[in-house]
Amino acid sequence: MRSKNLIWGMMFVVLAGLILLQSMGIGPSINPWTLVFTFFLVPMLFYSIRGGQIFGIVFSLGILYALYDNYLPAPFNQISTWNMILISLLLAIGLSLIFRKRKSWVSVGGYHSGVDGDYIKSKVEDKLRDKFVNTTTMEDLEGESVYGSVSFGDALKYVYSQSLEEAHFDCSLGAMKLFLDNAKLKDDQATLHLECSLGSIIVYVPMSWRIINNLSVVLGEGDTGNDHVTGDAPTLIVTGSVNLGSIKFVRV
Repeated sequence: MRSKNLIWGMMFVVLAGLILLQSMGIGPSINPWTLVFTFFLVPMLFYSIRGGQIFGIVFSLGILYALYDNYLPAPFNQISTWNMILISLLLAIGLSLIFRKRKSWVSVGGYHSGVDGDYIKSKVEDKLRDKFVNTTTMEDLEGESVYGSVSFGDALKYVYSQSLEEAHFDCSLGAMKLFLDNAKLKDDQATLHLECSLGSIIVYVPMSWRIINNLSVVLGEGDTGNDHVTGDAPTLIVTGSVNLGSIKFVRV
């Protein structure tokens, strides 16, 4: 975390220097606000490419295009800024919904793992996986590995696993509340992967859990709260990304 703060701090100093030089008439003539937006969009593009996030890639490229279209030849410079922003947003939403990442898990016991109790990782075709996995309406989840998602709506996800090893949840243009307060971690450790784009996720965890925050956040919020738990406490490792969204953790 300290190294990230150092890098961002140095980037802010460099940005301030570039704007100062622009004000003094030194260097190429670029609008200071263009530099500011570029400063945020380039890291967003980098993290999106690294994480394979279609929304972040398309949206950041579209906004960069709108910022620098006056440097392009005709007819590429004839799209208005607001039209380009709207086009980028619609493309980002559409492509992220079409090519959404899917976990290759199937449930032995049907939609709810009440028969055999466990989820099994398996490399299967999308057609077969979609037949067995409920990704939008499942509310009660059990097993060592669980998955859920929401788009254009609200969702409540209750995890009752007594030996949770890993979980994956997606939220696009929606709101999700994820309840882990009744779950227990396998060998006192589990991984929670969250993907949030233009949405919000609130995660409820027990007070006794230790949380390690490995979220990648671009133009959003990824707050796991103050980790006051020490020692050999159950540990939840949080990974994933936030693009123009919010992820918050609440201890109960």
